[in-house]
Amino acid sequence: MDPTLSLLLVLAMIATLVTLLFSGYPVAFVLGGVGVLFAGVGELAIALGGDVDADLSLLGLVVDRFADHLVVQVGTPGMAALEAAWLPALVAAVVEEARRLAGP
Repeated sequence: MDPTLSLLLVLAMIATLVTLLFSGYPVAFVLGGVGVLFAGVGELAIALGGDVDADLSLLGLVVDRFADHLVVQVGTPGMAALEAAWLPALVAAVVEEARRLAGP
């Protein structure tokens, strides 16, 4: 996708969001509606042969912390396929934070 077009879509989404929020509609409806609207615009661009710089298959990694435990939920095949990339980075980040919290 052309960077100029991409920037215009982002600015249009922000402008739409701000306009609808200040128009008095409920926040949940505005957030949901704008999200669905611009997801549809992106899917339409893909269907028309546009090169959209987004891959929806990469969404779906949820990391929750419960006391001393991390729970990782992989929700999409895209994240499962990239496990070799994100899992070592996650472990390294957790180990580094544990060392920082433990002190010298």
